[in-house]
Amino acid sequence: MYYYMGEGEGQKLKFPAEILKLLHSYRQDAEEKTEAGGIIVGKITYPDENYVVKTITEPLENDIRTRYTFFRDDKLHQETFDNLYKNDELLTYIGEWHTHPENYPLPSITDINNWKKLLREVDLDGDYMIFIIVGIQEMRVWIGDKRDISIKLL
Repeated sequence: MYYYMGEGEGQKLKFPAEILKLLHSYRQDAEEKTEAGGIIVGKITYPDENYVVKTITEPLENDIRTRYTFFRDDKLHQETFDNLYKNDELLTYIGEWHTHPENYPLPSITDINNWKKLLREVDLDGDYMIFIIVGIQEMRVWIGDKRDISIKLL
């Protein structure tokens, strides 16, 4: 599966089926399911600058998870990424994902503020950052552009 990223720029965001299946496995489709999240790891292909999702980090033991909140243990997720990077130095951090207990997820003000902070502060390999919210009925993907700190729904 893929999404077109840039308007007229032709870049694509590509997802392997197994990553989509893994993301959907965290849907909060029952009252007892808590929010989940992690980072998105992938590769940027050149010269076309397509973003290819290779893996995600899954919730880890020190993450804080409730029905309506998710706080990632940055240190443990960074260690997970570092171990992946040791095996493939072309891998790079390309974004964030989390779940919402709603059918058609929308980012909260907290989400948007966090995404904009990441766009301003994180040293990225490319111009874009990917943000995913997995809802009950639908998964939605946003693209953040670090050049102008804009965010749009794909």
